[in-house]
Amino acid sequence: MKETPNATWPVHAVITNSTYDGLLYNTDFIKKTLDVKSIHFDSAWVPYTNFSPIYEGKCGMSGGRVEGKVIYETQSTHKLLAAFSQASMIHVKGDVNEETFNEAYMMHTTTSPHYGIVASTETAAAMMKGNAGKRLIDGSIERSIKFRKEIKRLKGESDGWFFDVWQPEHIDGPECWPLRFRQRMARFSKTSITNTCTSTRSKSRC
Repeated sequence: MKETPNATWPVHAVITNSTYDGLLYNTDFIKKTLDVKSIHFDSAWVPYTNFSPIYEGKCGMSGGRVEGKVIYETQSTHKLLAAFSQASMIHVKGDVNEETFNEAYMMHTTTSPHYGIVASTETAAAMMKGNAGKRLIDGSIERSIKFRKEIKRLKGESDGWFFDVWQPEHIDGPECWPLRFRQRMARFSKTSITNTCTSTRSKSRC
């Protein structure tokens, strides 16, 4: 920035959402308050968030457009949806210079694409379309809740050490587990911690 005349603030921000250990940010809050024209949500691990109301307001593509901003969300489709290894997607919301975008894409992509990977992303998208996709995600969430309950039950029956799950003791509100700056992980900045929530796969909205 020192080498750029009249530079006062970054114009592009990259935010990992969710983190590897399952923390989801309040993306609506970030999009409205972060003073940059371009925001990129790296959502490699959560390509399923648009298909369940539990994650409303916690994914980059949720909500409407934000005036004067372009929102990007990249997803590793191959990680948690039905696509071949290395398959991924770029989602864009807002006015973007298509010529510049396409030029950047051509600069970084291969000249020998694997069309099977491309076809698998189309298949993954088709599988998630409409109510079928919602049922798939709901079923996964229900199974994960049963798994967590079983782990807690087995831990309660154990006389010694046993596995545990990272979640609040009681989940009874719409925001399941917000992290507060002064209460937890104070070594990070307030912007990066406040208004976050764990993806507990519970019936509360994360």
